[in-house]
Amino acid sequence: MEPGDFATVIAGRKVPHGTTGLVFWSGNTDWGFSYGLLLPSAERVFLKHTQVVGCVPSAEVQESLRFLVKLSRMALYFRQQLPNPRFLVRTLAGSSTCLHCREELPDNYHRAQHHRRRHPKR
Repeated sequence: MEPGDFATVIAGRKVPHGTTGLVFWSGNTDWGFSYGLLLPSAERVFLKHTQVVGCVPSAEVQESLRFLVKLSRMALYFRQQLPNPRFLVRTLAGSSTCLHCREELPDNYHRAQHHRRRHPKR
């Protein structure tokens, strides 16, 4: 099996037997050859090669697992594109204040944008 193939769990205790997943990783570990499976619950698990067997699931299961892969790739992309959460300014009242000029900022406004515009480097 290679990444992109489907596999069914046949042994082990982490995942119920009969669960079908999408192989996203395969390789050697300290415990022998293993596979990484993406399950329909969006959980990622790593299992020994003796605990899984290749399969051809129904079209519905294939589509749902491939959709999860797309979602996880999108999430990774947006996580890389979003500003660092520590720069988001939030208060319970729904407004925030710049630490330098005391100007009121909208809720969830990116503080770095405000500083680039209003407080350029000298």
